[in-house]
Amino acid sequence: MFEFFTALFGGLFYGKKYSNEKAKLKAFDERQKAYSLTRDDIEARCVANYELEKWAKDFISSGQHFEDICNWFAEDFRYVFGSDWKEKLHIPPKSPVLNPQIYKNEAYSFSVPANHITWVYHLLLARKGKIDHGVPGFGYPIGGINEKDMTIKFAECIEGQLLNAGVRNIRLALELDMICGTRRRTASDLCGGNIKIESLCHHPTHRLWNDYVQK
Repeated sequence: MFEFFTALFGGLFYGKKYSNEKAKLKAFDERQKAYSLTRDDIEARCVANYELEKWAKDFISSGQHFEDICNWFAEDFRYVFGSDWKEKLHIPPKSPVLNPQIYKNEAYSFSVPANHITWVYHLLLARKGKIDHGVPGFGYPIGGINEKDMTIKFAECIEGQLLNAGVRNIRLALELDMICGTRRRTASDLCGGNIKIESLCHHPTHRLWNDYVQK
């Protein structure tokens, strides 16, 4: 008789445990499926093709379009750097070519000698309603001590440019990273992590600015 009740309650315990684990696995699979569908949608709608990315990089690195860039993004630059933005914005008149970058097994060279140029590149794409092909996976890395505020403000401007270009369902947020093996719970220290598309984040996020009011 004792063995009977032992088997009965043991069966109920392990049955419940199996059921809980199965439910957790199903929920995980559903989250992964939703993530994949969201990423596929964003990549189909928003990721720039090779030609557009190359155009943006060549446009900046040629050194011939600085005036156009200033005219298009004057408001964004003023927001990031202040009223004296023309003195702080650093885009060399002609940029040296760095190592080739890889795009779908096709190599091409472009120059990004300064972090300002990197952000202008992303602004150019966003102005056309597009993002670089690496953004869905990696986002925009937080810069060093003197670049954190600039990173946040430029990312905010990129989000605004995307929305003004007609892109929908895009919000950027800081995906909190790991410190000593533990996931951070607050964004008090912004020296790590990546600003990513919020719906593509795997871990807790922290919204760094209010929702953008379209112009």
